[in-house]
Amino acid sequence: MKPANIQLLDILHERLGNIRQANGYYNTIEAIHRTQSDPWVIDVLPVLNYWPTGLTNLEHRHRIDIRTLSVSIGALAQVYEQNFTDTAEALVTDVITALNRHPDAPKVSDAVSLNFGNTVSSFNYLAHEYLVSKNDEPWAGALISVEIVYKAKQNDLYNFEQ
Repeated sequence: MKPANIQLLDILHERLGNIRQANGYYNTIEAIHRTQSDPWVIDVLPVLNYWPTGLTNLEHRHRIDIRTLSVSIGALAQVYEQNFTDTAEALVTDVITALNRHPDAPKVSDAVSLNFGNTVSSFNYLAHEYLVSKNDEPWAGALISVEIVYKAKQNDLYNFEQ
C-alpha cells in the first residue's frame, strides 16, 4: 500500500495526463515529470514537473487529523505567436482545469470534480508566478502552487478518512 500523499500525487499525475487539445485544452502536454531532480531541464515542450513541497497537520479533532499536502507544478511551453504571459496563462488554465476534472470525464466541457475520488476535503489553487526564458528558443511558463486538504486517522499516513 502506498502512503496517502503518494496516492494523491498519483491522482494528480493522472489528471494532468489528460491535458490535450483533443479534450478542449489550449495545449497538449508532451511530458510530465514527478519530482525531477533538476525541475528546469527541458526535454520537450510543453512539459510539466510537479513535486510536493510539504505536509501540514492543520488540526486534530477526535483522533482525526486534517492535513494539507502542498504541491508545486512547473509548467513550460514554447512561445510562438503569443506573448509570454498569454502562453503562461494558457498553461495555468490547462493545469487548474485538468486538476478539477475526473479522469473518466477529462474534457474542459465536463463537470467539475473537486474531491479526487472521494479522498480529499478540498483542492485549492493558491497562486502562480510567471517564468520566462533567456535563450534563443523562447519559452514561457508558470510555477503553480496548489494544496490538497484531506482527513486521516491520527498518525495514519496511509489511509484517508471520509
